[in-house]
Amino acid sequence: MNGLHLSGISHAFGANRVLDDVSVAVAPGELVCLLGPSGCGKTTLLRLAAGLEGLQTGAISIDGATVGDAAAGIAVPPERRGVGLMFQDYALFPHLSVRENIAFGTDPRDPARQAWIDGALGRMGLAEIAGMYPHTLSGGQQQRVALMRALAPSPKVLLLDEPFSGLDVTRRAQVRAETLKLVKEAGVATLMVTHDPEEAMFMADRILVMDAGHVVQDGAPTALYDAPACAFVAEFFGPVNRFEGLVEDGAVATPLGRLATPGLPDGAAALVLIRPEGIRPAAAGIELEIETARPLGPSSYISLRLPGGGTLEARFAGGALPAAGTRIAIEVDQGRVYAFPA
Repeated sequence: MNGLHLSGISHAFGANRVLDDVSVAVAPGELVCLLGPSGCGKTTLLRLAAGLEGLQTGAISIDGATVGDAAAGIAVPPERRGVGLMFQDYALFPHLSVRENIAFGTDPRDPARQAWIDGALGRMGLAEIAGMYPHTLSGGQQQRVALMRALAPSPKVLLLDEPFSGLDVTRRAQVRAETLKLVKEAGVATLMVTHDPEEAMFMADRILVMDAGHVVQDGAPTALYDAPACAFVAEFFGPVNRFEGLVEDGAVATPLGRLATPGLPDGAAALVLIRPEGIRPAAAGIELEIETARPLGPSSYISLRLPGGGTLEARFAGGALPAAGTRIAIEVDQGRVYAFPA
């Protein structure tokens, strides 16, 4: 039972039920991401784990000790839970220096923790600005200070709420890598909230996809991307091409030919989703006219005109950019086709 365990958590704000019987387990050294759209309940779950919200239903334990139990009336205050919490806005103390911010909450008489702070300042590239104040720092520097402050007291659990949302795209990639390295070095059970699927894929050992207060799928990043449990999960990880039809002999007829629908009975209404990278150029096959072609660095975005109307989105890896108006033969990668009941 080491790490963080939330069991049977339900929560409502008035008549609005934001969590419905949710259970989450995070092992020591594991980083789990709560991924979902705004309003799905992920931040509320994080605040309940931290003790910032009163528990209405369910129980929470940290390293085997119960810190919250609605039925038993147990509610350990946040400062006694052994939790490090990093807010979305960092919430640094403006009157404290970088080092003083990080050391806040640690025992100045503990040489091991003070040595950890000095070492972390060096590893995160902040040693030279340890005496500066938050308002003089860049967004990336503030994020690293906030993370180190959360880790400095050696918490049993680390909770991260949209930790990279305030950073630009270039800085975000760098800080994400630095954060992951520091968190893994600390070996702490980490629960992170994000609405960015790419961020979750990069950071997480496991992802819990949430929708309307429920966990709809829990698994490794590659498992969720390659084998989504439902259309919501498939579409949350990026754009898809949608086709609907009736299953006949284990497949649905589409403008791209018959596509297999494993697990769906004949006569069922089916929704077939194809990721843009599942459409590839071929030496021979269905020929479609290119409407738009745009470079995206390592790949190209291609929109193709379907017979009878409609557009097919594709992403082609590398190579020369085809011209709009030309025709091109394409094929479908069945490994990027997902079929669900309509």
